[in-house]
Amino acid sequence: MQFAINYSPQTESLRTAGHVVVDRYKCPAWPDLIATASQSRPTYVHAPLSTKELSAVTWDSLNALLDATDTPYLNLHLEAGPAEFPEIPVSSQEPAHARQIIHHFVDAVRQVAQRSGGRRVIVENVIYRGPQGKSHYLAVDPAVITTVILETGCGLLLDTAHAAVTAAYLGVRPQDYLLGFPTDALCEWHVTGARPIDGRLRDHLQLSDADWTLTEWAAERVRLGDWPKPWALALEYGGIGPTFEWRSDPAVIVHDAPRLHRLVEGLR
Repeated sequence: MQFAINYSPQTESLRTAGHVVVDRYKCPAWPDLIATASQSRPTYVHAPLSTKELSAVTWDSLNALLDATDTPYLNLHLEAGPAEFPEIPVSSQEPAHARQIIHHFVDAVRQVAQRSGGRRVIVENVIYRGPQGKSHYLAVDPAVITTVILETGCGLLLDTAHAAVTAAYLGVRPQDYLLGFPTDALCEWHVTGARPIDGRLRDHLQLSDADWTLTEWAAERVRLGDWPKPWALALEYGGIGPTFEWRSDPAVIVHDAPRLHRLVEGLR
């Protein structure tokens, strides 16, 4: 089990100074950034693939990056919203609607597996923000995710921050929400903090006490053998560009990365 962090200049400076330990840098599918990060540590690719849109993917380029970085899995975000299914109410739990979305997801997983040369696909749980959000509830329904994994043989990329935000909108404990997940297919785990900003729950932030409680609860499931050991735990804090430049504070990295690294060490 490896410890990964989103690549950022701030993290690399801290690593060089000996303040954090990184097994791999997690990178978007940007060749120049991967080339830079790979000078310091091994990298792997987190692809921007979504079940909303696959037609624009340049498969030759993506496959080349996956090969060059020895990325073990190809991730796919399970997304479905009003743009794709305008006839389905966002909060619907109707079985007929679930079958529509499952068919959409299964078809996308199979497309990705075929176009990527048979690589093992892992599907990532996304965020549901209630009736006013951009995602259908059925896209994050544990029963739907379980069916997709059973029908395709793909793996699970578990994002516990996404689960925590979703659980808050559903009014349930994140631990209870996660107990419904097909965690026997766990292959990769993403961790970050989540809290309200301007009235909206946001992730990719410093871990709070509640975030640590959830993270340590999930780690205990792995430690006890209830969940399989993922190949990597990635801290999704820091990065490049407008989306992450305000979330790349060295003080946060020093606060969270060493503690998460110790957690990974205890699971190896």
